[in-house]
Amino acid sequence: MDKPVIEHENLYNKLLQIDIELALDTQEKGCPYCGGVLHRANYPRVPKGLSGLFDISHVVRFSFCCSGDECRRRTTPPSVRFLGRKQYLGVLVLLLCTRRQLSQQSITGDLRAFLKPHEKTVWRWLTWWRSIVPGTKFWTGVKGLFMPTLNVSELCDELVQVFSATHSSTGIQKLLRFISPLSCCHSTESDAQKLKVLTFPQSMSGQNPTH
Repeated sequence: MDKPVIEHENLYNKLLQIDIELALDTQEKGCPYCGGVLHRANYPRVPKGLSGLFDISHVVRFSFCCSGDECRRRTTPPSVRFLGRKQYLGVLVLLLCTRRQLSQQSITGDLRAFLKPHEKTVWRWLTWWRSIVPGTKFWTGVKGLFMPTLNVSELCDELVQVFSATHSSTGIQKLLRFISPLSCCHSTESDAQKLKVLTFPQSMSGQNPTH
């Protein structure tokens, strides 16, 4: 049986290298607001999930601060390790929202049972995939790349399948890089309100994510 993607050797080191490349590219372009020089201003992150695979004391989110005295604005490059402010690693936000994980027919050694994320946390992720991501500038700009068109009600699951990300370390890296612009997208006030008014179901155990 193929090894689960989250157990592939060096997966996280490869994701770190991609983040370093994205950070260097951002720094070379300079401040997007005034064109000034960007100085390193990383900040620590303590990601949940699979922390035993690496030393969380050295996990940082790459970021920069403009050197211009009249600017000093922060610029944070895209990331393949993190999806915005979500506490879990991006790879887990992907895999835990797939249909087979939600129906508890695990593709990764019963990942949900191992990590034990709160149901409300998974529900917020699903809401983000279904109701927030389809309205972002990122998705508006790239949705035309897929033929046939992907079903936004199952967007996470379909992206995982298109990139063969459930069993391929290369596939998950490509998918995380593809959606990396979302790691810099902050929810708008209307997005936050949308998340609040949605009803959280009593139980998601065995629930089909399309409903």
